Amino acid sequence: MFTAAAGTMYVYSLTAIDPVAFTLDESIFIITLVIVGGTGNLNGSILAAALLIVLPEIFKFLPIPEAVAPQLRQVLYGLLLVFFTRFRRQGLIGEYRDVLK
Repeated sequence: MFTAAAGTMYVYSLTAIDPVAFTLDESIFIITLVIVGGTGNLNGSILAAALLIVLPEIFKFLPIPEAVAPQLRQVLYGLLLVFFTRFRRQGLIGEYRDVLK
């Protein structure tokens, strides 16, 4: 439901839909948001979205050339994907599990 609403607002703001608007970088970013936030937890996805949107803004204050910053961001997203897939499958905020079962 939330995805449909977000897609509707996005298309409304663009006034047209075009496959060029959805690049590989955008797809990797969205997958990173879902995996880092946790697939079963909306709060984790919101936290991951906030962190991953603020993170590239921090790169602007570091002495990194503008030509290198996008590649560095993609490498960081890849490392986050590997880390969360391998070591923290539940995402940033894990689901509560009953340990006594």
